Amino acid sequence: MVKKSTTKTTEPDFPSNEILMQEEVVLNTYDECTDYIEYDDTKEFSIPEYCDNIHVAMVNESEDKMTLEFDITHIEAPIANALRRILIAEVPTMALEKIYLYQNTSVIQDEVLCHRLGLLPLRVDPRGFQFPTEKVVGINEKGVDCDEEPAGDPTRNLIFKINVSCTKNRNALPNSTDPKTLYHHSSVYSGSFAWVPIGDQKSNYTDSTTPRMVTDDILVAKLRPGQEIEASCHAVKGIGRDHAKFSPVATASYRLLPTIRLNAEITGEAAERLKSVFSEGVIEIEKKGSKRVAVVKDARKDTCSRNVFRHEDLAKVVQLGKNKQHFIFSVESTGALKSSELVVEACKVMETKCRSLRLVRFTSRMRMKRLGLGEPITHAPVSEAAALEQASDFVQQLVLFSYSVGVFASYYFYTKLTTPDSLKIEEYQEFKEQQERAIKELRLQIESLEQRLAAQQKRNFFSQLGFSKDSDEEPPKSKPSTEKPSEPPAKPESKQSESLKQKFQRISSLPIDAAASLILDDEEYLVVRRGSSVGIELSVNFAARGERLRYRIPSTKLRESVAQKALKEAACHVIGPKTMRFSYVN
Repeated sequence: MVKKSTTKTTEPDFPSNEILMQEEVVLNTYDECTDYIEYDDTKEFSIPEYCDNIHVAMVNESEDKMTLEFDITHIEAPIANALRRILIAEVPTMALEKIYLYQNTSVIQDEVLCHRLGLLPLRVDPRGFQFPTEKVVGINEKGVDCDEEPAGDPTRNLIFKINVSCTKNRNALPNSTDPKTLYHHSSVYSGSFAWVPIGDQKSNYTDSTTPRMVTDDILVAKLRPGQEIEASCHAVKGIGRDHAKFSPVATASYRLLPTIRLNAEITGEAAERLKSVFSEGVIEIEKKGSKRVAVVKDARKDTCSRNVFRHEDLAKVVQLGKNKQHFIFSVESTGALKSSELVVEACKVMETKCRSLRLVRFTSRMRMKRLGLGEPITHAPVSEAAALEQASDFVQQLVLFSYSVGVFASYYFYTKLTTPDSLKIEEYQEFKEQQERAIKELRLQIESLEQRLAAQQKRNFFSQLGFSKDSDEEPPKSKPSTEKPSEPPAKPESKQSESLKQKFQRISSLPIDAAASLILDDEEYLVVRRGSSVGIELSVNFAARGERLRYRIPSTKLRESVAQKALKEAACHVIGPKTMRFSYVN
């Protein structure tokens, strides 16, 4: 149970150097005045006093010295983060840079194999070597990196060679399927590399410090009988900012020290629940007389999950936070140097960077107060690496500026040459009138051609009917008979009559106009319809049956012209007066 206080108590003040963690928000993460928490405007800032307050405590180190955990207190986050970034990208190491591949018949491509070899970590102290000042070998006019392998510089290079070929194991069991027993050197490991000294390099190392791979069991490739890998690898000194293979650490991180405060006594079942919501080892239960009371055992092990806020009764008496000036660092080396040595080297790099600053001042948050050291008489010494870095940055900015100016100038001259000059209003009006006259002439020519085409079509139509358009003769008119036509005597049905009774073949795209008549091969055909079928039939056969002539009127109801009247009379002339009956089909 949670013991309630009978007296009214005020909420305890939260320290200014801690972050307050609530259920959904995190408070007190930033200081308005300065990043330096204990800064006092009324006093002069003293660097020795500030450095004396910094404490470094070793917490845990592995047996192989490759993993280290330590605490740094009374510093600010910018300094801790700078140390972390320098550990990752600024501490130099040695790595394989140039691979001279003489033979590679494995299934791995040459460029992929060289990339894998470059990522192998080397156990060698980089402090005994210098940075390369130029490319190992330049590219010749044929695009080849090199014609032959260079000898190497003993102060800047290390050479490792590998020559492995796979062969069959004649002593293997017949029923064996394991490649390691069937073949010799079926797998190529990092232990296959051999160091080749350059000059007097061998005298600088002992048996325990001989340059080699960090571990001998890193798998490089797999081979089968007949396959071989032979290469010579040159290592140089570099930093992780240039390539990840030069990074000396696998992980380098920090976190703030968690703080847990219990504002009331928690006993019984509530104490058990409080222990279960934290990581193992954070909360322990102690006996005080007949009570079982929860106490904070080790807040360092807390993962800050904030599961305690899921319980309303516990959330009211538990206060979570983080100390903003207590950093827990975790460093894991790749094997080139010990983790403790990497931290020392990172501090040296940070010191070099600080000495290369031109002005020794704090930021504007420190109100630009001087450090009390006086004006520097001479410039701070700058290392060769820092000077080369600054010169490289300046050259890059100059090249980018020149490139930008060239691009803008090219665009200006290109647009000036390709953009046409502006026309005057008078010239535009004259051009417009010329185009209108040309369009008018074209329209007149089109109308003339249409008239000539219509006249030609009309002449062709009357010539098909058997009389000329210009002749005064009119086609013979047949008088309609009032008497009903005598029905012909019944004849025995024949094959021809049966074929006449059949429906015509459907013609879906047949154009049917008011004429309903076609002249094909000097024979006249009629376009007729029977039921839902439309077809073409000889006018002679149509007249023999004595059926009515049907034709479709156009969709636009036009007045009956002279040509349409002539069509009717021509149809009557072809069919005969006895069957001259018309019916309009809408």
